[in-house]
Amino acid sequence: TLIDSLSFNPKVIDLDRKQPEFKLTFDQYLEKVLNDKKRRQIVKKFKENKILLKKIQSKYEVDSKIITSLWGIETSFGKYTGKFNILRSLASLSYDGRRTNFFYKEFKNSLKILEQGHFKSTEFLGSWAGAFGQTQFMPSTFIKYAVDFDGDKKKNLFTKADALASGANYLKKIGW
Repeated sequence: TLIDSLSFNPKVIDLDRKQPEFKLTFDQYLEKVLNDKKRRQIVKKFKENKILLKKIQSKYEVDSKIITSLWGIETSFGKYTGKFNILRSLASLSYDGRRTNFFYKEFKNSLKILEQGHFKSTEFLGSWAGAFGQTQFMPSTFIKYAVDFDGDKKKNLFTKADALASGANYLKKIGW
C-alpha cells in the first residue's frame, strides 16, 4: 500500500532545524525574499496574468497585486513548488516528535486529499515540510480553502488558476 512504501526521510528533520525564518532578522529575510529583481518579476507576472487576476479579485475581493506578490514569494510564480514526497515528509516529521500532533494531522489530511482524487500520489510533491502547489498550502489549508476555479472538478494547486484563486479565497476567509 501507499503507506507501507513510505520510509523515514532524515533530510526533512535536518531542514526543519535550519529554517531561515528562525536564523535571520526580519529585515534580512525580507531583503532575501523581496529584492528588486523579485519586485520587477511581480510587476511582469501581474501584467501577463491581468485578466485571470482581475477575475479572481472580482470573485474574492482580494487585491490582485497581493495575490501576485504572494505567488512570487511562495514559489517564484510556480517555478519552485518542491520535489519532496508530501506523505514521506509528513510521516517523517510526525515520527520525529518535535511537532508530532501538527504533522500527524497534516499527514492524515494529505491522505484525504489523495482519496478525493485531486492528485495522483506520484504528483503529490512539495516542500520538505508538506506545503505544496503554487501557493504552498499545507494539507489542512487545502481542505479548508482550496477551490476549483478552472471548473475541471479538481482543486489543483499546481495549476495557476486554482492556486491563485485558492490563495485569494484563503485570504478572504481569514479576514484580509
